[in-house]
Amino acid sequence: MMKKMKAASLIIALMLILSSCSAIRTIGFGKEEKNLTKIGLVLDLGGEDDHSFNMMTMKAFKQLAIPDKIEARSYAPKSLSAIGDNIAKLVDNEAELIFSVGFNGAKLLKEQAEKNEDISFVSLYNSYDSSTIYKNLTGSFYKNQESAFLAGYIAAYQTKINEVGFIGSQKGAILSHYENGFKSGVLEAEKELKRTIKVDVEYLDTYTDENIGRNVAKAMYEKADVIYQVAGKAGIGVVEEAKSSGKWVIGSEYDQSFIAPKNVLTSTVNDFGKALDIIAQDHFKGENIGGKNYIFGVKEGVVGLSPYPEEKAVLEKSIYDRAMALVEKIKSGALVPAKDEAELNRYTKEKEK
Repeated sequence: MMKKMKAASLIIALMLILSSCSAIRTIGFGKEEKNLTKIGLVLDLGGEDDHSFNMMTMKAFKQLAIPDKIEARSYAPKSLSAIGDNIAKLVDNEAELIFSVGFNGAKLLKEQAEKNEDISFVSLYNSYDSSTIYKNLTGSFYKNQESAFLAGYIAAYQTKINEVGFIGSQKGAILSHYENGFKSGVLEAEKELKRTIKVDVEYLDTYTDENIGRNVAKAMYEKADVIYQVAGKAGIGVVEEAKSSGKWVIGSEYDQSFIAPKNVLTSTVNDFGKALDIIAQDHFKGENIGGKNYIFGVKEGVVGLSPYPEEKAVLEKSIYDRAMALVEKIKSGALVPAKDEAELNRYTKEKEK
């Protein structure tokens, strides 16, 4: 009797441990498992309902499942260690295509790709060095400077005091693309408006602390009246401070107007779900997706601005339309937003001509 009780206690303990590691969801189970195409997804930390890249990616991933044909299994890890464990589980489940979202899983995917050449591994929102990427490993890169350019252009047209701000999470190559893209958009508008607009820049050194975002924004709003934030969860604090201060803000990653309907001018968006679908469909068509990085921008419809609201818009439609007209120039290559300081200097020199 005691042995049975101990065994039951052990099973319960194991179940509790597993539930704390990640949430698993399997869609599209077939009656004959041997005929199934198996695909897998490991989200980044933050869960499926993060109102950001996890949520967008998961929504698209679910749509790939087809009963009796494609089994789509996903995990929402609650710790960094669980990300690697979940990728390994998908390998053990004999998935032929495995996606991972964010930077945290990128290195772990590469390690698995080296050991499992018959499986295709795809990192969403991370690119790999072309000289060391494996033939069964795929990266993806986003031209965030293009959407940030549009944000800068709108901020410049919106400001009433000729001073705007940029708040990022942590300094790095990707945030540099956002910052310089934003600044080049401001410069583009300056040429048309024939006035100088100052850009204030601050980094929070956190992705998650909303209070830090709120406090930094409060100080910046003493000088600027429009802020573009690219700071993850910490950026929510920036949006909330815009509401408290009665100022304007431009959101990022997804439409954030619901947080502060009277203060959000627009949001730059990354459609991670569309990126996943493009890569998955190429794989299903038999195209070689490995050994390269997919590059997504406004041309592919993956980055851009949130749709203009039909009701209660904060931003004037004429300003939004001017920005959207520039999208066509970016698509054609006639306009190239800056992604680094060297390219930003080009805009500065052109303005001085």
